[in-house]
Amino acid sequence: MLNLQYFKITAAAGSALVADTHSNVNIAGLEFGTVSGYHICSANGSNVFITGDYRISGSASDHILAIYGGRVNTPNNLTATLVNNPNFAAFVNAQTNGVAAVYSITWSGTATGPRYYADSNGTIQTLGKGVNYFPGSAGGTLTNGGVYQ
Repeated sequence: MLNLQYFKITAAAGSALVADTHSNVNIAGLEFGTVSGYHICSANGSNVFITGDYRISGSASDHILAIYGGRVNTPNNLTATLVNNPNFAAFVNAQTNGVAAVYSITWSGTATGPRYYADSNGTIQTLGKGVNYFPGSAGGTLTNGGVYQ
């Protein structure tokens, strides 16, 4: 288990955090600045647990991506603060059997771009929070068996 806490991540090229191939990562107190890829990516059976409040101050292709059986979880009630109105291709993205179980976050602030995207049996779990739960200026998209619940 890797624990990441209390620092800012930016990247001129690439993603902020990628958990790959059965990794387990806990994050809390991070600040996600501008990156060209993803802020948080969980892939190939990995788990990312968001366990504490955090901040989003920059844009990314997606804030959260769960793909190829990866999972992003929010086991605790917490607050994510958005500043500078960041832009995303999709705020939360679940593809190819990935699961984004992101239902216990209070979002403070605004973002632009679509709220979610789920494709190829990817699942976004909000526990019934509704289609406007995630920050964004546009709705979301479900394709090829993608699920939003």
